Amino acid sequence: MDEDDVSPIRLRAEIVIDIDARDYFEAAEHQRRLDALLLAVKDSYRQTRFALRSRRAPRARAGLSAPPNGRSGRVHVYE
Repeated sequence: MDEDDVSPIRLRAEIVIDIDARDYFEAAEHQRRLDALLLAVKDSYRQTRFALRSRRAPRARAGLSAPPNGRSGRVHVYE
């Protein structure tokens, strides 16, 4: 088999780091530290992208709520 006949394998590497910061100043410090750590990765992999997103804390749920518009998601049985 020729090298020209082989399609390339595409891979995506993801690193997930969940960070709790007290305020925007601490969040900015985490961002600076992550930028510095990623410089070594960017040297080897030029296409590296870095995205830092704000996430909300999960809401506490007392119980299961009713589905919107009264829909249950169950299949209707036709006879």
